[in-house]
Amino acid sequence: EAVVEPLIPKSLDWVKCSYQTPKGLLRSEWRKENGHLIVDLTIPPNLVTQVRFKKEILLLDGEELGRNDLRLTPGHHTLTVAL
Repeated sequence: EAVVEPLIPKSLDWVKCSYQTPKGLLRSEWRKENGHLIVDLTIPPNLVTQVRFKKEILLLDGEELGRNDLRLTPGHHTLTVAL
């Protein structure tokens, strides 16, 4: 299991990063947009990922969510987070 818990400094508007796990490449990108944080995660096969934010995750793949942590399965996910 992997953990993604981004720190969002005021001085940065976007970040793109990746990490080679034993299961494959885990990619994370985020950008500030219209008062929200848009996060794109790509999780490799057979890797469950815990995602945590200090603020509320408003949307997960376009569906309302309303919490600040969750477990994601492999695949591509887009989250909208309160700033």
